[in-house]
Amino acid sequence: MFKIGLQMYSIRTLEGNLMDHLELAAKLGFDGVEFAGFGSYSAAEVKEKLDSLGLICMGTHTGINLLREDLPGQIAFHKEIGALSLNCPGIHPDCGEDASDEEKLAAWKALAGELDAIGKAVTEAGMAFCYHNHSFEFAPIGDTCPEEIIFDNTDPAYVKVELDTCWIENTGRSSVEFMEKYKDAMHLLHAKELTAVGDPTAKVLGQGCIPFPEILEEAKKLGIGTLIIEHEGTEGDVAGDIREGLLYLRSLDK
Repeated sequence: MFKIGLQMYSIRTLEGNLMDHLELAAKLGFDGVEFAGFGSYSAAEVKEKLDSLGLICMGTHTGINLLREDLPGQIAFHKEIGALSLNCPGIHPDCGEDASDEEKLAAWKALAGELDAIGKAVTEAGMAFCYHNHSFEFAPIGDTCPEEIIFDNTDPAYVKVELDTCWIENTGRSSVEFMEKYKDAMHLLHAKELTAVGDPTAKVLGQGCIPFPEILEEAKKLGIGTLIIEHEGTEGDVAGDIREGLLYLRSLDK
């Protein structure tokens, strides 16, 4: 059985503060959460609330600037809240859109080296370190792309994949094929629905075009035990849509 968490960004527009939102995640039936910031709350306050609700901190989305500015502090905060992983979302390296393929390749390789060093420190502290993709990492650079450059130039023991199903499938690439290619680095799945290739308009899980039955089967094959639901829709019954998506994933987990 998969452990299923909620990316807290999904309920950012709902009333209440972070503690209220954690209570909602527990009420909806999630096993844990992935944070997208903590507001002004201390690690001790976050940990106390998680424990009181029986929720696991499956990870966080922590920007590269925070990791560059204070990696020891970020590691200490994450350890105190009991985070299982520290996940870095989409980074644009220091090269412009008009850069040559050679310049882009060099910039992404340099970023891969930086991620490797960060991942080594996080791993040695007892947590996993993941890179979370969007769609831009699949834009071609010669015969490769940024996402492949990252995972072709990092140690899978230190830098792991948190694969966002919406953003990869939005480019026409296959989640399952990518998972198989980089199976040594696969660690987490961001389960997010896609309306159609090229149209990432938010949809309830199971109502778009993502092949979740095949993706979850591949996840089981690779020993991935955790799924994180992210729902970017902000209209209508957001909590109800998220709950429906959770029930859909659980229906596939047999």
